[in-house]
Amino acid sequence: MSRPHYSAQRRGPQADDERNVVAFSDHMPVATEAEKTLLGAVFTDSVAGAVDAPSLRAAIAEGISTRHFQTLKHRTIFAAMKALLVASLPVDLTGCWQHIAAEHGEVEAELREAMLELARDAVSSLHVRAAVDQLKKAEASRQQLRATSELIEAIKTNDEERQREARRLIAQAGQQDTAGLPRIMSCADLVAKECPTPTVLIGGLLHRGAKMLLGGGSKSFKSWSLIDLALSVAAGAPFWGIPTTQGRVLFLNFEIPEAFFRGRLQATATAKTLEIAEVGKNLDLWTLRGHGTDLGKLVPHIVAQAAGRDYALIILDPIYKCLGDRDENSAGEIGELLNEVEALAHRTGAAVCIAHHFAKGSAASKESKDRMSGSGVWARDPDALVTLTPHENEGAFSVDFTLRNFAPRTSFAVRWEWPLMRPDGTLDPAALKQTTGRPKEFTGASLIDALPSQGATYGEWLAIATKAGISESTFKRLVRELRDTGSVGHVGGRYCRSTGGANS
Repeated sequence: MSRPHYSAQRRGPQADDERNVVAFSDHMPVATEAEKTLLGAVFTDSVAGAVDAPSLRAAIAEGISTRHFQTLKHRTIFAAMKALLVASLPVDLTGCWQHIAAEHGEVEAELREAMLELARDAVSSLHVRAAVDQLKKAEASRQQLRATSELIEAIKTNDEERQREARRLIAQAGQQDTAGLPRIMSCADLVAKECPTPTVLIGGLLHRGAKMLLGGGSKSFKSWSLIDLALSVAAGAPFWGIPTTQGRVLFLNFEIPEAFFRGRLQATATAKTLEIAEVGKNLDLWTLRGHGTDLGKLVPHIVAQAAGRDYALIILDPIYKCLGDRDENSAGEIGELLNEVEALAHRTGAAVCIAHHFAKGSAASKESKDRMSGSGVWARDPDALVTLTPHENEGAFSVDFTLRNFAPRTSFAVRWEWPLMRPDGTLDPAALKQTTGRPKEFTGASLIDALPSQGATYGEWLAIATKAGISESTFKRLVRELRDTGSVGHVGGRYCRSTGGANS
């Protein structure tokens, strides 16, 4: 391979999709400092002992490629970094040096000095986000300038087809404003626009890029079901009898110790007759037990780890470990949390599935979308809400669906047969387990009704109240209220119903 030249006036080797760097690049917007910041942060990662170049992965996940680097020496260094990452080699100064030397015969003096300067003056990875934004803005400006130049030439030559294409490119470059938001478009533009439907990941239930919530009561085998889902998608095997499209899966486990998760994974794969050595190539696990934190802080790290892996599905189990300081009953705070889930889906292109628990009490008396604990946003936000509600038949559950992007789906029942939930067509999904439970709030009248006509000692009355479902703390509070109002008397160590004023 011929040696590249690194002077500002000459162009080096570029990929086929990056040959649009124009000859008048000196007049183009250039974000030189942003280029240095990003490359320096990657070298900082290696010095700090970070695994897998998180700053580089984060930039690639945001769409950064060599075309965003107008300075040729920086573009060459970035290309070397990317090649090392793809080859699963350390992305450090030595690796970049050796890769460039192997590709081009030697590392020229100007490039050597640039690499040493970047490594010496490397900055914190905290600056990567700002650098990425600047690089994207500069590239968008360059695209508009190139398209405008092309439009001028097309007008000069009266080439209408070239004019249309140039105008399309100008509009495309301007589709995002400085805040990264899509442009406003007319209804006609939307109808004319090509909008391919995302890949269906779970038949009639979930697309890539969408959000799904699996809800259920305590000990309703949600984690087992999510392991089943992960293996099903990784293998392209049915999940609860529903077809799936094979894709790579990332499972973030915040709750189950690694040794026990390993056992569940092996048992589930065996029950589904899947070879774990084979399907495991398509399923990545990230055990974060003990590292649960605000999801907003985790998303950049997840996106960085996911870059270049083309995940079809990301599972977060359970989501309450990612609440941080949020209150699950606050609509605003849960809306903010689920916006982070949506951002994760948007930035990775994967479907994101989370698990959440039911509120206490009987679920049978509530609509499926009202069974979640906390704010109603939990049920309203997901594109697919799937609930597991106890069936009247012991060990069975009714599965209900609330879907945004698909036609309504008929409920069905599943039966727990360790380690899998298996569809059971013999059960009526509408036959939910009914629980009476204790009253939500006891009153003084309830306590007086529990007091024998001949009276009772404090201990005797407490025992009777406890059997009726009244807690000791509630009992104490109500006894105090009844004595204050004169509703009960206390004579000779025994409590009795009062017919008059307060007694001592």
